Order: sequence, then structure tokens, then C-alpha cells
Amino acid sequence: MLEIFKKLRGNANPTAADLRKALEQIDIAALERSVSDAEAARKAALIAGDAKALDGAEKALSAARTALEHGVIARDELTARIEAAERAEADAALDAELAETEAAAAACAAQIAKRWPALQREMIELLDRLAETEIRVQQVNTKLAEAGRPERVEGVEFGRARPHLPNLYEPAYSILARVALPDIEHWGVEGRSPSPLIG
Repeated sequence: MLEIFKKLRGNANPTAADLRKALEQIDIAALERSVSDAEAARKAALIAGDAKALDGAEKALSAARTALEHGVIARDELTARIEAAERAEADAALDAELAETEAAAAACAAQIAKRWPALQREMIELLDRLAETEIRVQQVNTKLAEAGRPERVEGVEFGRARPHLPNLYEPAYSILARVALPDIEHWGVEGRSPSPLIG
């Protein structure tokens, strides 16, 4: 038993896995069998009236009981150390996850704060342009129809930028009808509400 703890002393910070390996080396059942066997040997020597054998059997029994006591103490100590190591390892893993998540959150926040205002302004300009162009397409198509002409200008979003969606009312699924961008006063960015349905 002492050898187990000597090995552990050589490792300044044993892991829970190291401690479990050490615990696996302690066979309490085998130590208990040794005590039972030594008790039986002592009893046999006592019955035989062999003083020399009895003296040896009593020493063997004492050694077996001491080994069992050491084994139980070592088992209990290692079990407690394993629990403490597992808690420490779980805390360390959570600390690492916390640090990684803090770093990821800080990096993401910095990128959002840096890029979002310009991107939102660009998106609003693009959405405004899309709305104006879709209205212009509708107006020209109406004029063409009223003039009895067969030509038709294809829509900007559906038919050009995106394929037509079969069996769906496309304006209800359009970027213009769905996209809303909030006012962000802190960044000095105006928002945009979805456009009325165009179709």
C-alpha cells in the first residue's frame, strides 16, 4: 500500500485517472481472504497444540489484518482524492470553456460593432433600390399591357436574383416584405421597416 502512495507522491498533481489506476491496485476482497486464511491457520495451529506453528500463524494473522487495515485506509483516501480531482478537473474544464466563450463573445461583439453600422446602411440602400426598381418594373409592365404590347420586364428579386417559387405568392416571401432592420441610436444607424407588398 505504501508503494502506491510513494508513486503518487512522485506525481505532484495526479489526475483522477491516475488515482483510479492506483485504486484498481487495491484488492480489498483478496486482503479479506488473506485475513480469513490466516485466522483458519491460527485456529488449526491452536487445535494442533503446535506452539511454534501458532506463533507463526499469529504473526501472519497480525500482518494480514494490518494489510487489510492499510488497504481500507488507502481505498478510502484514494476515493476521496478521486472525488476532489474530478471536481477540480470539472472546474478547470468549465474555466477553460468560460475563457473561450468570453473570448469568442468579445471578438464577435467587436466585429459586430465595427462592421454592422456600415453593413446596415448598405443593406438599407440596397433594399431601397430594390423597392424602387420593382415599382418601376411594375409601372413599365402596366404601360406595356395598356399599350397592347407583349413584352414584359422580368422582376428583380424573383426571376432574376432568385428563382420563381412555384405555388407561392412571391411578394409575401420577398426580401422587401420580410426584412426589418432596427434603428440603432448608439451607432447612429437608422432602421428600415418591411416594404408594403409589391405584386
